Amino acid sequence: MTVGRPALTICRTLLTALAVSSAYTLAQTVPTLTTLHSFTGGSDGEALWGGVVIGSAGVLYGTSGGGGTSSACYEGCGKVFSLTPPASPGSVWTEAVLYSFTGGDGAGPEASVVIGSGGVLYGTTEYGGTGSCSGTGCGTVFSLTPPLFPGGTWTQTVLHNFTGSPGDGAIPQAALVIGGDGVLYGTTTYGGSGACVPPGSGTGCGTVFSLTPPAAPGGAWTETVLYNFTGYPTVGTNPYAGVVVGSGGALYGTTQYGGASGNGTVYSLTPPAGPGSAWTGAVLYAFSGASDGSVPVGGVVIGNGGVLYGTTELGGTGTCTGQGIFGCGTAFSLTPPTSAGGAWTQTVLYSFTGSDGELPTANIVIGTGGVLYGTTFIGGSSYGLIINDKGGFGLGAVFSLTPPTSAGGAWTETVLYSFTGSDGASPNAGVVIGKNGALYGTTLSTVFLLSLQQGTGLPSIDTGGLVNAASYTGPVAPGSVASAFGNFLLSSPVSATQSPLPADISGFSLRFSNGSVAPLFFVSGGQANLQVPWELTEQATIGPVNLTAALNGQPGFTQTMLLAPYAPAIFTTNAEGSGQGAILDPSYRLVDSSNPATAGSFVLIYCTGLGEVTTDPPTGSPAPLNQLLQTLTAPTVTIGGLPAKVSFSGLAPGYVGLYQVNALVPAGLAASNFVPVVLSIGGLAYSAYSNTVTIAVK
Repeated sequence: MTVGRPALTICRTLLTALAVSSAYTLAQTVPTLTTLHSFTGGSDGEALWGGVVIGSAGVLYGTSGGGGTSSACYEGCGKVFSLTPPASPGSVWTEAVLYSFTGGDGAGPEASVVIGSGGVLYGTTEYGGTGSCSGTGCGTVFSLTPPLFPGGTWTQTVLHNFTGSPGDGAIPQAALVIGGDGVLYGTTTYGGSGACVPPGSGTGCGTVFSLTPPAAPGGAWTETVLYNFTGYPTVGTNPYAGVVVGSGGALYGTTQYGGASGNGTVYSLTPPAGPGSAWTGAVLYAFSGASDGSVPVGGVVIGNGGVLYGTTELGGTGTCTGQGIFGCGTAFSLTPPTSAGGAWTQTVLYSFTGSDGELPTANIVIGTGGVLYGTTFIGGSSYGLIINDKGGFGLGAVFSLTPPTSAGGAWTETVLYSFTGSDGASPNAGVVIGKNGALYGTTLSTVFLLSLQQGTGLPSIDTGGLVNAASYTGPVAPGSVASAFGNFLLSSPVSATQSPLPADISGFSLRFSNGSVAPLFFVSGGQANLQVPWELTEQATIGPVNLTAALNGQPGFTQTMLLAPYAPAIFTTNAEGSGQGAILDPSYRLVDSSNPATAGSFVLIYCTGLGEVTTDPPTGSPAPLNQLLQTLTAPTVTIGGLPAKVSFSGLAPGYVGLYQVNALVPAGLAASNFVPVVLSIGGLAYSAYSNTVTIAVK
């Protein structure tokens, strides 16, 4: 049968206009806060300890530690929710409960979720599950899989129940991170084999763990404790924050306590040198509790040149009412050594004083021009109002830290917004950067949007803003079609008109850390569609990669993105990653309700992210018309839950980054216009799954 032809109208439409982007509009000149949703308790949820993440079409996802529909827990077991933006600016956002925990499946999610392949959400619950910690469970790791069609039910699965035993952790309070190989990495605040002095006496000092996905759908995830914290004065104890993945697969994080003086540490974990070896933990910096800070609960983020940025909850030079000699908290950087084995250099970027914020408990994010954005749990301009059991004042703030204009200069702190109570109070989580540089975040009772002024005039990429163009989720794979979202400062959308694809459109370009420049399909003020260069194939086995947007030769600030050997996703006719798939019959007609498939017939699945082929074409060039380039690894296709025989898998001739998989429709399917189709690819070490799309079968 025919494998492909150079004039597939539906595919050309998908690749030249994957999404319609409006012209960029300058942001407002004064930071403006909008409350997107106020939680009222009960089934609506309460106690938003975690932040939000931005998904496809700008939908926000988050958790509440309390509330929900279950009565098994006091004041509810918590829930996962979504907030969908309105169709027209200024209208109301729509909140939906995706899942309410019941105790046995988890309780009290304290951290945000992360978005994986196919739009699956992954997260942790602090308590609940089957473990026997204090009668409330030791916590869980869970997944939430999107429904097959709009209005359907999300499917919750417990991937791991913590036991608190010496061989396992307990009480996970941090968000997960997804490695380039699809493995989940996280921390537990307690549990493990360490013997700690208070706090946490007798309950372990905490762990760093990994969860490896199963080799086949429906199999069990494999949990591995990578590191046990052992208390004072070693690497540290009781990590509250999660980890980030750095170069070579190294993990970086913070512990609340431990270290030489017991005031917490920044640590690294280096992967094993070979089979049977252990991960190696090292203290990069131990806080003294004085002017350098104390209790770094917010974790770190990786910036340009591998510099780590973070905050400490206490310490510094400020003296806050209610905190006294313990200080109001700091923001710091840690610069890597110039030679192997050297010491990291810690620098206090700013010491909070109270009216400019107090108790920065959350992670920070890096924006355009290296500006740091974060929150403080209390403090701010409402400093005269007492709040919460921490004995501090003020209702919390959102702040920025602008780097100096010359070497050795001081960073500039700006309070972007101080909460007043009616608009929320006590943001415990950090913010994320959305379209046009807007900040999204949570207080304990609200989700908010903070619009900022343009600032540096340099193009910026959103945090996590590089996604698969078919599913709008990360990670991405070399050779695939991807979309980058950010603030690109272009006044009108422009599509490429030449082949091979250009590396520059209207003065805009995207450069990866290995020096390769991305070929561009389309650019606009907020979105760029690109091919991920084939030259990143070796880097994809490591995971993270840096990406920088530039305009007229002026680069913005670098963002860290995730790569994977495979990141399969099937295109859809609505270009939203769900619903009717871009799946044709052998006559190149769409397989939908007007043209359903039959058992024993072939369908042509158009997708991206299937990894290397027999001969990688030059980056930016279409696959040849006179030679079939097959994938080195054969994918697996299921249609209606049944395996479908694959007769061909490779690049679609005449297209850049577009793959075609020919599969035989299995017998025994019930007639339906919404039969699910899923594609997976990989091996025992790493197997990745696509988004779920639908076709019609009669």
